[in-house]
Amino acid sequence: MKAISCPSCGAPVEPSTFHCEYCGSYLIPEKDEEDFIRSTFTDILATAEEESVICVCGRGLEKGEYPIRSGKANLYRGITNAAGGHLVLTNRRFLFIDHGFNMQLEVKPEEESIYFKDIIGVKSKTVMFISKRLVVEKKDGTQQEYVVWNLNKWMNAIREVLPQI
Repeated sequence: MKAISCPSCGAPVEPSTFHCEYCGSYLIPEKDEEDFIRSTFTDILATAEEESVICVCGRGLEKGEYPIRSGKANLYRGITNAAGGHLVLTNRRFLFIDHGFNMQLEVKPEEESIYFKDIIGVKSKTVMFISKRLVVEKKDGTQQEYVVWNLNKWMNAIREVLPQI
């Protein structure tokens, strides 16, 4: 099998796997090709309806839930308070999965999932030309910030799934 690259982050992908080890993107093989492609919403939705659960970064999603975008991220709480892990945008929520090395800064249960019904807005924020942040504003008046790579791609994916934002 020929070497392939993840369509989300460009990292090398083992042809026998169905996800990128680096960014966690969910990949499926094209039936008539050796290359892997990022799944279309229709393909993933069909799989999500047939299967009871899709797993992303070791975490099972809800039945009928499927990933739209995923990648490494930091849950930003302040200049000295951030938790590393993986951010997943699904068809229902933002899901932050702690990578387990955050000994002092564990992710609280209310920080793990933000369902779309609890969101009033999502915006991008750049700090000092370097830090690219995704800011999720919640109906309860609070917000969560994530430091992400490829902020524009995240915002485009969010606009697709949440056009009202």
